[in-house]
Amino acid sequence: MMVIGGIFVIVAAMVLVNFKKGENNTAFLLATEEVASNIRKTQTQTLTGSTQEEIVASGGFGLYFDIGAADQYVIFRDDGNQIYESGNDTIIETMILPPNITISSLSNDPLTIVFQPPKPTIYINGGLIDDSADIYLTRENIDDKQGHININRITGRITSELESL
Repeated sequence: MMVIGGIFVIVAAMVLVNFKKGENNTAFLLATEEVASNIRKTQTQTLTGSTQEEIVASGGFGLYFDIGAADQYVIFRDDGNQIYESGNDTIIETMILPPNITISSLSNDPLTIVFQPPKPTIYINGGLIDDSADIYLTRENIDDKQGHININRITGRITSELESL
């Protein structure tokens, strides 16, 4: 009976450890998906011609990422120059990442993504040169994975996934 009880305790301990690791991975995946979802939402706002404070965003809507503020990013209404300028562009919302999750790297730092109507045309850091932009997220206590969000300027496709390191 003691051997069976010992085996049961060992199996139960292994299940609990793996459950916590799986829970952390799921929370990390959800945070990565949320960033991608906000990028898609901004793209949709441009397609539908949404207004903010009753002013149509003829310059489009955009997102601004900066490693210097690795726990947040900004959604803004662009003034038409396809790049984020804190004095000229209207901040719609500052998005705070969940605890323990930060932006670890960007394809360009800082990174501005602007969707300009009517198509929407996608501008990466004010230009049409780069074909895509990448955002990488990390989470404390998860050393073997990173969140990856890719924005393809040509197709408009936005993907997100957890990648093994």
